[in-house]
Amino acid sequence: MSRTGLIVILLSVTVPFSLMYLVYWIRGRLLKRAAVADLRPVPGRPFDIRFGADAGRRYRLLMELEIVYYDAEDYYGIYVDYSMDISGNTIVRESAGAGRKLPSGIREITTHTFTDLTAMGGRTRYRCTLALARTAPCAAGDEITVTGTVHAVEGTLVKALRILVTR
Repeated sequence: MSRTGLIVILLSVTVPFSLMYLVYWIRGRLLKRAAVADLRPVPGRPFDIRFGADAGRRYRLLMELEIVYYDAEDYYGIYVDYSMDISGNTIVRESAGAGRKLPSGIREITTHTFTDLTAMGGRTRYRCTLALARTAPCAAGDEITVTGTVHAVEGTLVKALRILVTR
């Protein structure tokens, strides 16, 4: 093989990975800047986020996750039982998650953003961001409270988990 051929092969392999890394790095920086509240909960343990809202501002509740599972495509399950209140008024209380192994009664979130899927030898690593809820514009002096518990079903290994509230 010629030297030019080797360079072309090397570039065709490294450039896509470099671009993917760059996109995730930029995304992480933007989310960190937009995050008003950020928490790394442990599955099975309750979490609590409280903060004062800015007048006229809308907020989004997101769950970022990285999981590993050893079965067919989408054969995992991760969900969160949560409640989001604004100054004592509950705006949403539900159980929502992703995957085919969700228990009955859990709302399945089918739109996953910033996804990354790697599968090799029956082992699948999946990263994504799930949009859980969005608020209406808040009034001056409003306090937003988010409480809940994240659950992973059997066969789903949680590698990283983050609950954020963003502008």
